[in-house]
Amino acid sequence: MKLEDFTRLKWFAPHEKGMEGFEHIELNLMLRVDAMRDYEGERDGWVFIVNETYRPFNPMAPFTYHGFKAGDEIRCKAIDGAMVDRATRRPLPLLRQWAIAERWIEGGIGLYPFWERDGRPFPGLHLDDREHRPFERHARWWRDAAGNYRDFYEFLELSGLWGSTDAGVRLDLAEQEAATLERFIARELPALETRFEVSHLEQTLEKLREARVGV
Repeated sequence: MKLEDFTRLKWFAPHEKGMEGFEHIELNLMLRVDAMRDYEGERDGWVFIVNETYRPFNPMAPFTYHGFKAGDEIRCKAIDGAMVDRATRRPLPLLRQWAIAERWIEGGIGLYPFWERDGRPFPGLHLDDREHRPFERHARWWRDAAGNYRDFYEFLELSGLWGSTDAGVRLDLAEQEAATLERFIARELPALETRFEVSHLEQTLEKLREARVGV
């Protein structure tokens, strides 16, 4: 990005926290996140708070979309942050953040229920602009409290979307994580269907359920 590219963004500025090294960030990613924030955030009353975008390239570290080498350039195709309710100043339930992002982000989406910000729980998302090959499974994952990257479907199961696991294990999530995606759908699907002929959210859920049971 160039400094003048910020004139194309409505909700992000070069001086805000997390935007350091903006000259390495892919403009397309920021345009997509900005559009999501403008449409969904203004309608539902939330803002997108940035945790991190560019991360200095380290050739000895594992590959990251926050900072990687492409020819002679160091590029960033990722943004970490959370959708925060304007009234309560608390992050939206993480599964709701994911459901919103699914409609806008074509690259990878990671769920981070154990992030903190200023000493308080700050569950949020990693969003990136990676390219998927035709028919390639899209990158989805979550990270546990120990920093391990784990299967996305497991997160949905442990969060209660597919019921409890055989061992009866549930994630120890912050209070706002108690609302599962199914509760979200029950509450908001009627309103969504008045605006859309077919609910994209419902279709997404059905595909996830089919993939989980191997249908």
